[in-house]
Amino acid sequence: MLQRFWNSLSRNPGRFALGLSVLLGLTDAAFLAIALFSRHNAAILATEVETLRESLAQLRQVEREGLEGLEQEALAAESRLAEVKASFPVLGDPFDLYRQGFALATESGVNIKSITTGSSAVEETPVGLLSKTTYLVSASGDFPNCLDLMDRLETAGLQTLALEGLFIGPGDQACDFQVVIASAVPAAAIQEPTE
Repeated sequence: MLQRFWNSLSRNPGRFALGLSVLLGLTDAAFLAIALFSRHNAAILATEVETLRESLAQLRQVEREGLEGLEQEALAAESRLAEVKASFPVLGDPFDLYRQGFALATESGVNIKSITTGSSAVEETPVGLLSKTTYLVSASGDFPNCLDLMDRLETAGLQTLALEGLFIGPGDQACDFQVVIASAVPAAAIQEPTE
């Protein structure tokens, strides 16, 4: 068979050359088609990669902005919490009723007769534990002077002091009231319950 093929090729070499050329042309066409297809796919992939990079950059920007926003909110919340905590005096050193209270009473023209400690309680609030102590104050003075003392006490106490149960009697110029003082309980003062 090989002999027949060789004989046929010897008699007609142009046919062999033509067949070989067609075969090489088809091979080149196949490689060209594969190259064009690969190039087309590479262009599509390059476009998709660029789109993905842009999307990633946008996601990182959104993440960065979100984190910055959360950090600002956290700082603002911490600042508000610090302001609230700062408005409370230290436990054991609340509003100095015995010293400053007498000075304010003298400025208002009110005579303080007695100050006694009433109830004391610790309450849980959103900003931590809050100690509340009630003092019973008995004083004497006329009506405008007693009101002036109330105003001075509330101004001096700011957010940590409240007045309750005010009684002003006309006959003996009684000016009795309760002062409620709030102070933050430091974490060191909180004791875990024992089992």
